[in-house]
Amino acid sequence: MTLEKPLEIMKFGGTSQGSMKQMERIAEQVKAHVDDGNKVMVVISAPSTKEYRTTDETIKEFERARRGETPRTDEEVFHIQYGYREALGGLKSVRDPMSGRHVFDELLDLMKKGVISIGEEVVDSYRALLYVTGEVYQAAIVAQLFRNHDINADWIDFDDKRFPVRVRGDDMYAFPDLDESQQAASNIDWRERDVYVIPGFGGISKEKNSEKRQKLLGRGGSDTSAFMCLYATGANRCYICTDVDGIKTGPYEGSGLVKTLDVKEASFAGFLKAKLPKPNTVDPLKRTYEKERYPEVRITNAMNIGTGTEIVETDLKGEPVKFIGSRHIPAVYHLSGPAYASVQTALDKIGVDNYTFGSGGGSVRLMIVDGETIGGRKIKQMVNSGNLRIDSYSRDLCVVGAVGNMRVVIGISSRLQAALASHGINMVDPCDQSPCLSAVLVEHEYQKQATRAVYDEFFGR
Repeated sequence: MTLEKPLEIMKFGGTSQGSMKQMERIAEQVKAHVDDGNKVMVVISAPSTKEYRTTDETIKEFERARRGETPRTDEEVFHIQYGYREALGGLKSVRDPMSGRHVFDELLDLMKKGVISIGEEVVDSYRALLYVTGEVYQAAIVAQLFRNHDINADWIDFDDKRFPVRVRGDDMYAFPDLDESQQAASNIDWRERDVYVIPGFGGISKEKNSEKRQKLLGRGGSDTSAFMCLYATGANRCYICTDVDGIKTGPYEGSGLVKTLDVKEASFAGFLKAKLPKPNTVDPLKRTYEKERYPEVRITNAMNIGTGTEIVETDLKGEPVKFIGSRHIPAVYHLSGPAYASVQTALDKIGVDNYTFGSGGGSVRLMIVDGETIGGRKIKQMVNSGNLRIDSYSRDLCVVGAVGNMRVVIGISSRLQAALASHGINMVDPCDQSPCLSAVLVEHEYQKQATRAVYDEFFGR
């Protein structure tokens, strides 16, 4: 339906919801935007603190159950949310998913029936249901919090026809179905509410038998959810709300704020550990630009929404170097053979965070960023099938690089490598050199020194 007011998407990450004080501040921010004449769709991650990450704990309990161990109770695993629920005086004016639903009791029943010890596909379908429990609970809690702040709000669960995140593919690592998402979003009647809250991290797939099946969007899934909502609803603005003020030029105290990144620069900066959505999560945003829609998109502080770093389609007049970063790379493979081009897809499907570079000529270099054990096992399976060869293998490296508009100046790569050489740091291998990225691999033990050397070269101390 046609909206009479501007629509904003706000995604709140786990650490921005780590205390009741932070939650109250979020409610104040959302109310201010509603009072300014906006409608708001809020995408919620499960809450976390430095000491406790709700989703990680949920995953641990499932794996404990698979080993035949008795999992903890809901109250123990989701203790942050049970505390919020008590602080709110219960979920009185919204549907309460925490009442009568004890997912780990359900898990015990599955253990007794032997369900979680059978085929992986069946196991994954249960994983997809369980892993988003924290997001579902939090969506209801946030909606109640907003009601307590006199915001006309409600929440939409996965099984609702209005749920605007539709997916296809594997249970654990599904892909956006943007056309279906747009259709679902058209069922939302914005005349009824000023704010709708939805759980992030997962989506709904329409199966061949017309059943709906809940699936996960993989790492960074709540960011993907937000950009899918941006596409599906035709929203005017999208705020990825974190616990920092935007993207800084480097990982050091006193590093300046990056004012603007284009979508490609944002992908590379995210890979280099900037506080940004992971590279694959911005695909729905790219599709939005292809529709010749150019909403305002910002990485912003959840306590001061609307400031921070703006993400745009292209930034041809931007600085040649905007960001310096690095990350640990547990394993690097040089692969060849008939299946070399399909390795990345195979690893994506099993949730192994990876990145390819130097492809062509029948071979590819592949970095495993997270999931080294399971990723290595998959690569060995492909090698044993005779379709893949390991030409070389390196362990415990790091990638250090610069991101920016390198179209406007030459010599960035040379300066980066010279900065490393001047500090006695040897380059193991160059990575992709593109119009917005210059990066190299070095030994992991030199990560801190290498990052500092490159940062000082471009930004000084």
